[in-house]
Amino acid sequence: MEKPQYCYKDGNLSVNGRAYPRPCDWAVDCGAEMFLGGSRTWTPAAVRALAMSLQGVCPLRGMPNDFLVFAVGLKGSVPSSEGSVPTVCAICCAPTTLTVRFEDIWHMLPPESRAFSYTCDVTRDPNSKDAPSAQAEGVVREHLAGLAPDARICLDLAENGGFVLSFRPEP
Repeated sequence: MEKPQYCYKDGNLSVNGRAYPRPCDWAVDCGAEMFLGGSRTWTPAAVRALAMSLQGVCPLRGMPNDFLVFAVGLKGSVPSSEGSVPTVCAICCAPTTLTVRFEDIWHMLPPESRAFSYTCDVTRDPNSKDAPSAQAEGVVREHLAGLAPDARICLDLAENGGFVLSFRPEP
């Protein structure tokens, strides 16, 4: 595959002559891995996020060869028998800290399927404060409960790292 020619100027991205209103919108056409510059040695959390990107992405923000934050599972809204739930994923090339505002996703859900309390299953890169077993495994899995729609989750990503946040309405 030929390497894309892109230009980012004055807040506008043009790839092979096609303009994109937001740089992250290009990820829909090229895929998450190409958006980030091609194959790398991804962390286990980033591999999980890349697998989620195969379901089709709703890009939220990102810059080519830097990072991508996207959502999946927004259609329908309520968890289905296949387990489709609102999920926010991120993948980055360099170590960084990203904040997810669940409110942005909540407003994309149909009004009849919005809840006012959520649990969130987190898969993320480990950091120095995590248990040695999580650091050895290369991934941390956590469960957060009682989150309001305006919750903000701040996560540190490793080089070639990522995260997956799956939000489920609480009864």
